[in-house]
Amino acid sequence: MTFEAMSAQRDALLAAAHARDMRVVGDLTLNHCGVGHEWFRDARDYPTSRERGFFYWDDEAYSPHGYASWFGFPSLPKLNWADPELRRRMLDGVVRRWLERGLDGWRVDGANMGAPPGLYAADHEVARAPRQPPGRALRPPGDPTIRHT
Repeated sequence: MTFEAMSAQRDALLAAAHARDMRVVGDLTLNHCGVGHEWFRDARDYPTSRERGFFYWDDEAYSPHGYASWFGFPSLPKLNWADPELRRRMLDGVVRRWLERGLDGWRVDGANMGAPPGLYAADHEVARAPRQPPGRALRPPGDPTIRHT
């Protein structure tokens, strides 16, 4: 199926749901992707790629596959939320884009599990991103103007 066909189906689903006063909520997994995702393929195949920083790499610590994965499943490489470009792409390019296309909200899967213990935690950033208007810059963690609700 082409992207255009999927887009038409998505638009029809959203229109039909909204016409019946129903809301459509997406399931958002922010802590890992699949090994087939283009970011992971680029990071794995090209060590100097920008996407390399999107994942945790260490041949010794994460053997036998050389990267951190979700619950040790090599097919689910864990995302590195300390990388600002990953945060921008995920929050602006995924979360907000789908809201702008008509999705009514998100069920966030494992939002408190975005980083290994002691590393950057994106919990508050992920929670507030969908509430900010499109195009508004994300504020850094600890910004005193942020209200956590």
